[in-house]
Amino acid sequence: MTWQQRAIYVELLGHCHMDNGIPNDKRVLIGKLGLTTDEEKADLETVLKEFEGHEEKDGWLMHPRTDGAGRTAECCITGQAGSRQAMERKVSAGVAKTSGIDRQ
Repeated sequence: MTWQQRAIYVELLGHCHMDNGIPNDKRVLIGKLGLTTDEEKADLETVLKEFEGHEEKDGWLMHPRTDGAGRTAECCITGQAGSRQAMERKVSAGVAKTSGIDRQ
């Protein structure tokens, strides 16, 4: 992804977290994100390929790394995700911090 696409991606992840998903309506997303150029709109198309249909809300999308409550399913380290076991090892070693969300 280009840095512009990553910026859109991160914005959409934030909306997934806050709103328990994002609407599957490009016009709404273009407005929410303030996209104006054809290049930005094309970048949105590319980024939306990372999202899938929401299991509970018709007409909405969710990122596969978020759970139904909009929380990230994995801990995050400076934008990099890994397996849960790898994350737990890094947290135990003091190399990383969890996001503060306790998962069972």
